[in-house]
Formats: sequence, structure tokens, C-alpha cells
Amino acid sequence: MIPQDTLLKEIEGQTAFHRTWQLICMLGYVLPAIAGTIAATVAAVVAALGHSIEAAWISTICASLLAVEKTLALREKWRLHAAIRAEFEVLKLELCCNQGTPEQITARMASLLRGYAAKLPVTPREQEHHAEERADV
Repeated sequence: MIPQDTLLKEIEGQTAFHRTWQLICMLGYVLPAIAGTIAATVAAVVAALGHSIEAAWISTICASLLAVEKTLALREKWRLHAAIRAEFEVLKLELCCNQGTPEQITARMASLLRGYAAKLPVTPREQEHHAEERADV
């Protein structure tokens, strides 16, 4: 039998892990989006003032910022970490309210942890690459 306090510490550790990654993914999504929007606006103003070379450089920065966010699929990863964190919080609530045995909760935790890697978003280019690999087999 698994001690309830040990299980509770593990659940809290997993919740903290996903909360941290949720914050990292959110910042990685929001900051480039805001910076990219500002850069696009500045590029338009600079271009209107007749400085095409400078506007082109600013546009390049804008495109790069937005491409980084899209390539890393940070919004999708944020959503995944939010969902998994919520599941761990439910497990903690069930454990604290004696709504399941430690063995049942451990089994659900194991299922969540096994599914985590499989659910991580993959960028479209990587998906296409994996599809090509499967086609070659």
C-alpha cells in the first residue's frame, strides 16, 4: 500500500511541474506575439516614412518572432499542461476527500504520465517528416 502523504507529495510535485511549464509556454507564446505585433506596426510606420531598408529589417524581426512561436507550438503545449495540471488537481482533491484508494489514484497518475509524451504537440513540419518516414516503410 502506498502511503497517502507520499502520493500527495507526488501529485503536488506533478502539479507544480505542469504549472511551471504552463507559465513558460504562455510567456513563450504571448511575448513573441506582442513583440511581433509591435514590430509589424513599427515596420508599417517606418515604411510610410520612406525608410524601406529599415522597414524590411523590422519586418524580418516580426516574421522571425512569430515563426518561433508557431514552430514551437507553444499555445498547444500551454493547453496540454493546463489540462494535465487540472487532472492532477482533481486527483489531489479525490485523494484528500477519500474518493478513491491510493492504488486507483496511482493507476490514474500512471496513465496521465504515460499519455503526456504522446500528447505533446508536434509542429506540422515534423508531422510531415514522420509521415514521410512511415511511407518509406
